[in-house]
Order: sequence, then C-alpha cells, then structure tokens
Amino acid sequence: MKIVEFTIYKNSTPVITMNGCEMKVEDIVEAAIVGGINLLFVSERGEGKTQMLKEVRDEVFGGKGTYIRVSPDMNIKDIYTALNLEQLREKRGTTEEIIKITEKARHPFTAIDEFNRAPPIVQGQLLGVLDGYIEVNGVVYNLGIDIGDGKTYHVGMATINLDESKYLGTFGIDAAILDRFPIILDLDQFPPKPEDLIEILYQDVGLVVPQIRDKTSKVIEAYKQVGSRYTPLELLIIALYLREGVNYISVEPYSQRKTRGRIPEGVHESGDIQGIMFPISIRTFKNIFQVYRALDFVAEMRGCKSSEEYYYSNSLQILKLVLPHSGSLKKHVVNSHYYGNPYLATEDIIRKIKEKIEEKKYDIVEAFGKKERGRLSKEDLKKFEGEWEFIKRLLLRRPDESLST
Repeated sequence: MKIVEFTIYKNSTPVITMNGCEMKVEDIVEAAIVGGINLLFVSERGEGKTQMLKEVRDEVFGGKGTYIRVSPDMNIKDIYTALNLEQLREKRGTTEEIIKITEKARHPFTAIDEFNRAPPIVQGQLLGVLDGYIEVNGVVYNLGIDIGDGKTYHVGMATINLDESKYLGTFGIDAAILDRFPIILDLDQFPPKPEDLIEILYQDVGLVVPQIRDKTSKVIEAYKQVGSRYTPLELLIIALYLREGVNYISVEPYSQRKTRGRIPEGVHESGDIQGIMFPISIRTFKNIFQVYRALDFVAEMRGCKSSEEYYYSNSLQILKLVLPHSGSLKKHVVNSHYYGNPYLATEDIIRKIKEKIEEKKYDIVEAFGKKERGRLSKEDLKKFEGEWEFIKRLLLRRPDESLST
C-alpha cells in the first residue's frame, strides 16, 4: 500500500531513480516519512508547498499533526503547553506543576510553514522540535508517539519561499537549521508537468480539502523495517570519499578542514572536487545512509526490487537529494561556475566521482576480494594513498585479520 497519495498536489516529474525506477516528489515525501527524516520544501511562492504539508498531516497521519505558521513573535512553548486549570483553581502546586504538556507533543508529525518568517531567536526554538523534543522549565519532553523499546517516532516538514536563489522572507535561515533537514527539495528544479497542471486545474472543487486518512500504524511498521535495511559497500565508499577523500589536499597541512576549505595556489585539487565542496559533515555522512534505506524501501514497495546491479547507481543518485543544500558546497564556486544552482554543481561532483571510481575500480574490487580470501598484501595497500587512504583503513578495519606479505 502506498502511504503517500496526494489528493490535490500533482507532480509526475522524476527527481531521482532508485532500483531502476523513477522516484517522484510523492515518493521522496514517503521516503522521508517512513525514514523519520525531516524534509524541507523550497520554491517560489504558490508552488504547492503548504498544500503538501496539509495533505501529509491529514491524509497520512489522520490530522494528528501540529501545524505551525511561523510568526516573528511566536513562542514555541505556547504551542505545546497549557495551564492545568484544576490546580490553578485550587491554588495548589508550583508554577512548574501548573504548566502541563498538551496532546500536540504526542503528535507524530510537525509541519512548520514559512520558516524564514521568524527571527533567529525563534528559529532557535524550533531546533529542538526538528530534533524531536521540547524543553519546558528545564525538563526535556520527547515529541511523537511511543513505538516501544524506549523509542519515539516523530518527523518534521517545513517550507521556505525562494526568490532568485535566495531565501525569501523577513529573516535569513541559520545553517544549523538547514542542517536538520537531510532532504531539502527545491520544487523549482522539479516542477509539475503540463498534464499535472491540467489535472490540478480541472479538479473537483469538493476535493480541494484533504481527506482524513490515518495511516500512522503503517508508517510505524515501515519505519521499523527501514532502520534495519541493508546498505551496500558502494555507498560506504562514496560516503567516505566525500568525507575523507575530499578532505585531502596534496600539500601541507594535507587537509581542507585545517585550511578552512582554502586550497593553496597551484595545487591540482583546486580544479577537482575539493575545489567545489568541503568534506561532508558527520551529520551529512549519516544522513546519506538513512536516506538510502528509506528510498530503497519505497522503491521496493513500488515493485522495484533492490539488487546488486543497482547498488552503485543508487548510491550516486542519493547524492542528488542530500548534497545540494547540505552546506558542503562552496557557495562562491556554485555562484561563479554553476549559475548559483547547487543541483548543477552536484551533477558535476557526481560526474567526477564516477571518473575517479572508474579509474580505481579494479584496485578496489581486487583488494576487497583478496581481503575476503585472507590474501591481502602490503603491496595491495600501497595502491591506496592520498585521497584514497581511507580505503586502506577500511581494508584494515578488523585487527583480528592477518595481513599477508
């Protein structure tokens, strides 16, 4: 059963492919839901972002979602707390005891509309919500529903208006906020097709209101399955390259992190991937795997079975969703070489990664094959230096395995 089937919003434009099948906006939204992955919709005004938030709340979670229309003077605690009128009337209990947490704290879904209508101090209050908790009088309360084993399920989605590649609103968006969204989907890059627009135009007026359907139990069941899904070695190698390989530069101090992303003049890495992006953060590194698991699950639910032939292409496709707005791309390079479009920069990074792996593929396959047979040698390890040093560490990650000469 499909968990996400939008009644009103229509968009059949492919975003990525997974297991050989096209994944559309609806599929990306479903992957975010079953993966417990926060998702941010970005676009110009009037492209259906708010509509999708409401459809997810009503048609997936049966209306059990907290919808927050951001305003400059809002206090996030006012949304999740209320006065215990009985204690207040009887004048008993401390001030802290009179404040109680409302039912909204137990909603599995939070929608935050027009995030950048709030100043930084209010945006800061929403950080906890995106991390799945609120703090009241020094006490931390988990948001969402209890799913057993001491775990809760909660997912957040939000919208931001974009104009001429800039976030449009009263205030800017802090990088720490953007970092809480493993998937940031720019709908202007994936607009509805003409046939979608015609279907929207001729919709029955009575269908303009989302239908109330509660699929929460299906969501939780899927969420538990996603967490235990297999992730291939190909994905690990690509993610480690973006973390460790991209960090490498061939002159002292041999690290982009230590130079704060500045590449010394005359170093060949300036014209390579290192010139386009910083090493990915640990958060982005982890996000790559969770997004893969969730999309792989959704693809299989669509009848597109996972198999070894798709591992490599799937792993590269995931980067199209995770990298563009991850904070890893160098903005001045994106602006000067890619028309300010992070998706174009990401396509170039993927192309360069494919070229590098193609050059190194034989050595990698041979080395891991020898490792499995217990015949890995020092000569094999010498093939992985510089930006490929992490492969050597990967091959040696089990100290109980012998290293033959």
